[in-house]
Amino acid sequence: MGNAVEFVIFVFTMGLTFSSIELSNPVRPSLPPIKVRCLADSGSIYLVLPAFIADQLGIVPLEQRTITLADGSDK
Repeated sequence: MGNAVEFVIFVFTMGLTFSSIELSNPVRPSLPPIKVRCLADSGSIYLVLPAFIADQLGIVPLEQRTITLADGSDK
């Protein structure tokens, strides 16, 4: 019998992780909290909210920054 070589291939797939969270504005506790389903990004530094959610929570931006997306474009 010849030498047999056995290959074992492991495939690790990356998936998206979502979580249901509740957002509120501690500066304006009279506003009701909002429950949302969000995408968790373990490599992120900033929290990004759609404008309509920030408006509902009465959140006013302190500053705006340009960010570079994974495809290299700037927003």
